[in-house]
Amino acid sequence: MKVNMNDFGTGWFGVEVGVKKEEIDQLIKLLSELKEGHFDHFTIANKSETQPSGIENFEIFLIDKRNEDNMQILSGNIQAK
Repeated sequence: MKVNMNDFGTGWFGVEVGVKKEEIDQLIKLLSELKEGHFDHFTIANKSETQPSGIENFEIFLIDKRNEDNMQILSGNIQAK
């Protein structure tokens, strides 16, 4: 997996996540288990010991209807609902 952060110089940042083909099934399994309630989050963590700065980790977790979301899933011209 490779994660990059893009500083747009406007106060906004972009995050790119690239995955290897063999990591896709693992992500699907983790997302399915999260959905089923087997755990409340999972973490994707940096494995570099030489990188001086960057993204250390990020968590994937469930939000409920009481929490306001601030992102949406886009795929080309198709918007997930």
